[in-house]
Amino acid sequence: VVRVTCDGKDAAIGTVIGPDGWILTKASELKGKIVCKMHDKRELEAKVVGIDQRFDLAMIKVDAVDLPRIEWNLAKQTVGQLVASPGIDGEPLAMGVVSIPRRPIPPPSGILGILFKEGTEDGEINRVLEKSPAAKAGLKVKDVIVGVNGKPALKRTEVIAIVKKYPPGTAITLKVKRDAKEMEIKATLGKMENASTRKRDMQNAMGVGMSKRRDGFPIVLQHDMVLKPTDCGGPLVDLTGKAIGVNVAKGGRTETYCVPSDVLVMLMYDLMSGRLAPPAVVKARQKAAAEKKAAEAAAKK
Repeated sequence: VVRVTCDGKDAAIGTVIGPDGWILTKASELKGKIVCKMHDKRELEAKVVGIDQRFDLAMIKVDAVDLPRIEWNLAKQTVGQLVASPGIDGEPLAMGVVSIPRRPIPPPSGILGILFKEGTEDGEINRVLEKSPAAKAGLKVKDVIVGVNGKPALKRTEVIAIVKKYPPGTAITLKVKRDAKEMEIKATLGKMENASTRKRDMQNAMGVGMSKRRDGFPIVLQHDMVLKPTDCGGPLVDLTGKAIGVNVAKGGRTETYCVPSDVLVMLMYDLMSGRLAPPAVVKARQKAAAEKKAAEAAAKK
């Protein structure tokens, strides 16, 4: 286990998966100069080799050999199992139990802030909520939504299904019938807010806070440890010390998400291969290849 810093500030924990400097960590926290603080007090600069956006994981590489690497337990885990998250000094950062069986954590759906007219199947608006994205965009009662982002949506169920695919903050284009005329209206989707969600957000924000990226994961194992967001990226281990996954996000006051070890196995090879290189690395490779080609062409003249 290593501590990952970015521009001198703690960003994440890293899990050593190869003795020659391969380290798995949380991707969205990486920026600026990346340095890994090793268990033996060395500080080694790291470069990003691959990023998987689905699980918010990154493979970074340091110039080192003979690093002690994590051992994996690939068996599926059970609810109630005791687990721990080790720190760089070998002591647990936290201990807890697996609280919920593996499940996806879908991204939140954006909302418009409208109510459709009852008794009809089409997308006629019966109410526009005050200060909602719909109100800001200029939608009105009796408007009929017939399309979203260039896709026809002649039924309210089709409008709802298309809009739910987009997260809050997404700008969408609505095709609307108003007084027998068709027009396009652009709206930026908001997020669900009510007394219940505000209470939940307030409770979750108390204590150590939450990860900026904490949803949209295809599959996770959830446990009840209270980890700091900057302590994600490290291994989750069973009582034998073998890793059952890698912590990827602090999702709530007592909710931490872990990518299971059996999911990680093939993903790690993809990350190490260079096929998932970040855009900046790909662009640099393409530039180098183009310069080499140009130099070879000039040499032949």
